[in-house]
Amino acid sequence: MKKIYRTILSASVFALFATSAMAANNIADIVQNGNGQSATISQSGNTDQAYIYQDGNTGNNATVTQTNTSSGNIATIYQIVGSSQNNGIITQEGGSGNSATSTQGGSLNNSNILQNGNRNTATTVQQGIIDDNLLVGVSQVGDDNTASVTQSGSGNIGTITQNGTFNSATIQQSGLSDYANINQSGYSNESVIAQSGGTLNTASIMQNGDKNYSSIKQNGNHNSATATQTGNENALAYVWLPGHPFGDWTREVGINQNGDYNQANVSQNGTGNWNKVDQSGNFNIANMTATGTNWEANITQHGTGTSSLEANIATIDQLTDSYSRAYITQDGFSNSADINQISGTQNIASINQLGSLNQATINQGGQFNNATVNQHGIGNIALIAQN
Repeated sequence: MKKIYRTILSASVFALFATSAMAANNIADIVQNGNGQSATISQSGNTDQAYIYQDGNTGNNATVTQTNTSSGNIATIYQIVGSSQNNGIITQEGGSGNSATSTQGGSLNNSNILQNGNRNTATTVQQGIIDDNLLVGVSQVGDDNTASVTQSGSGNIGTITQNGTFNSATIQQSGLSDYANINQSGYSNESVIAQSGGTLNTASIMQNGDKNYSSIKQNGNHNSATATQTGNENALAYVWLPGHPFGDWTREVGINQNGDYNQANVSQNGTGNWNKVDQSGNFNIANMTATGTNWEANITQHGTGTSSLEANIATIDQLTDSYSRAYITQDGFSNSADINQISGTQNIASINQLGSLNQATINQGGQFNNATVNQHGIGNIALIAQN
């Protein structure tokens, strides 16, 4: 049996419409014009479809609830661009293959999506201009979930929580004073946060599970980013990307971690900088700090340690240095490498360690210096100072 519910409500009155369907293959379609409207759709069946379209300036509410044990459900809420103080809520429980979409435009809007099941997909889009304070919350419990949040404007908050397996989360924000948070617990999760075109943005990723991947990219001034990972084959990553006090400058950070309990700490405060960390194995530690201009740093670590003894430790500090390059490669157990480019310009330093219990330090100041340390074996010690 197939049932179709459709209603068009006038903008001249406060409208409340609710439809409830308990049969298979239901379609509910609500269109509302005006302010202060309210629409509710509840469905319990197979292959349900729910659509709510609200065209008004302020204060509209839309709610979709789908509860079933079969696949193929679709829920869509659209609240017209340019409106404000709208609420959109979608709840999908007890099924697999669900899909949810919420689109809002304007200021002070709120969008929430809850999915409890398998292979769910959630997509939200909020478009604002200034002083928008938009809020998006996506929560997924189940398998093979995918969530995407896109926000433009200022003062926005976007959160994604996933508890299951094979989850993927993406948040994109463009504006000022935005906040983004992704929390994942499960197996083989992937997280991406991108914030561009603004200042005072905050990004946070927390992953607790197996084989997780996280990436944070920020373009702007006075931004902050943190990533925390715990579990097998995960890592603890911290990325801090402030901008330039006189403009919007681009910096590149790449962190790749494969193993257990690896740590990568990156701090940038400069312009035109690029760095990369590659880690494989267990209990490797990589630290990078930079306050210069147009520098490049690369750390590659391969090794396995224990809870009481690190595999390899690598540190690169580039302070008030410009156009310099630093590279560290470690393959083995319990190696230590430090590169300090304290002042000057266009210096190059490289440390390569193959073996165990090796120590190497390069200190550079001045201009046009070039230093390389190659260590093979056990227990070698090297120190180079250039000024």
